[in-house]
Amino acid sequence: MSEHQTGGHGRYGRSFFSPKGSGIYLSILLKINDDPIDPGLLTISSSLAVVKALEKLFRINCQLKWVNDIIVDNRKVAGILVEGVTDLQSGAMDHVIIGLGMNYMTDPEIFPNDIRNRAGSLRKYAHRSDVSRNKLIAVFLNEFFKIYPNYRTGAFMNEYRKRSNIIGKQVSVLVSDQVVSGTVKTIDDKGRLVLTDGTILVSGEVTKIREKGYDLHN
Repeated sequence: MSEHQTGGHGRYGRSFFSPKGSGIYLSILLKINDDPIDPGLLTISSSLAVVKALEKLFRINCQLKWVNDIIVDNRKVAGILVEGVTDLQSGAMDHVIIGLGMNYMTDPEIFPNDIRNRAGSLRKYAHRSDVSRNKLIAVFLNEFFKIYPNYRTGAFMNEYRKRSNIIGKQVSVLVSDQVVSGTVKTIDDKGRLVLTDGTILVSGEVTKIREKGYDLHN
């Protein structure tokens, strides 16, 4: 855990705003044994663990934007990033790092202009419930390690789907350097995005969500 990050980053190397003493910035280092890592399901299960911790402590409604964003009050308050660590001698991946970045006590007024219209904070809920960062971290870790031993089965996906903010909606998804658009039918038990035209996306970034002609997120 860190009080501050000078080089915090999210997906695609984007910087992650990490003001001192207000957010939750933590990493979980997991050793890879004989079982292969499923990065998609690991990311999804970690995101669900965050949501379950928030719901338990704050009694608030949370949503999940495929694949790694935690949404409260229509704004992103946290994200998960899964990265592999390669052994220099063997060249094989031997560890995986799960990173959590959360705007916990962050004052929304200090968000940089480029993220102010989409970033959110749990500040008002933390004040109202008087829940410390350490308590939230502890509850999150408990939820994570309940799911992790069997995460490859996807047994938690019904819980994830119930909190999804994109199922049944029109989306634009950035996949590598291409944009794929369509209506989301479901997110399957392997964590893949399934569109109504049969397209299945293993990874990508949802850049727009549309409902009745209006953009909900950009």
